[in-house]
Amino acid sequence: MSVPTFDGKDSDSLVFWVREIEIALSACQIYDARAQVAFALSNLGGRARA
Repeated sequence: MSVPTFDGKDSDSLVFWVREIEIALSACQIYDARAQVAFALSNLGGRARA
């Protein structure tokens, strides 16, 4: 499953990124809360990761 990295730049929309993460989690049938957090954190980058 490919999800774009959220960098926290002005052009990025956090709301749309979160929705893409939710769709990916649902499609992959990831229901465990810890796995969901790990997946979301793995798709953070740049300023958002700091």
